[in-house]
Amino acid sequence: MIFIAILAFAFIGYLDLGMEERIEAMFTFTVLLGLIALIPVSIIQFITWIAKKRFIRLMTKYYDEIYKHYNSNISRIAEQVKQPAERVIEDIEYMIEKRILPYGTIEDGYLVLDGFSRGGHRGGNFKTGDNIININFGQNQINFEQNNTFYNNAETPEQKTKPPKVMDCPGCGAKMSLNPDESKECEYCGGPVNYA
Repeated sequence: MIFIAILAFAFIGYLDLGMEERIEAMFTFTVLLGLIALIPVSIIQFITWIAKKRFIRLMTKYYDEIYKHYNSNISRIAEQVKQPAERVIEDIEYMIEKRILPYGTIEDGYLVLDGFSRGGHRGGNFKTGDNIININFGQNQINFEQNNTFYNNAETPEQKTKPPKVMDCPGCGAKMSLNPDESKECEYCGGPVNYA
């Protein structure tokens, strides 16, 4: 709209010229104005691209802390990704809202996701349905309990199931969280994204 207004004012300035000279002057003016406008637009696009890339890298760190390291403590996540706790809360809520993480809430400084909820201890317990996974950090032991039956690491049913993954869209590179054997349509380009 502003561009059209500028062209209208420029056209008034060229009224005293002949028709061919006026068309040539307007064409030159339009090209120069477009080139001048292209510079700030390019700078803004570049800054946006860098910020988006940085945020995607940060989201990947959050995802790794939650799923690979079974970390649900917000202050520990903030410590690991070197961000303030308030920022971590905002980012994780954004990831839940955009379905990068499954639905969940943040309660008493802990992240509680559907399928992963904080147990009775603050040492990193996660509850998945009827299964309880107790991770004792620093002791290199993992106990799996299912229906009051304990398993050692070699015979756990959890090891046979695959965890959710963040997958890249082959069309545009957008990231989204997928469960095993799940396929979604990309929100940005509409292309199919499959769990691999």
